[in-house]
Amino acid sequence: INRVLELLEILQRCPEIQPSKLAALQRILQSDFCDMIREVYEHIYTTVDINGSEEV
Repeated sequence: INRVLELLEILQRCPEIQPSKLAALQRILQSDFCDMIREVYEHIYTTVDINGSEEV
């Protein structure tokens, strides 16, 4: 996420891209909601056995 935010800052300086849309995306990525989604994803990634049965 941090790298994406860095790239968004660089893109906001490009005249071809609408800065308002990039700013909106940046706010979403920095939101508490996005942080919670990332935490859940990381928790699932570290706890779920991906080598489990194909039936699951």
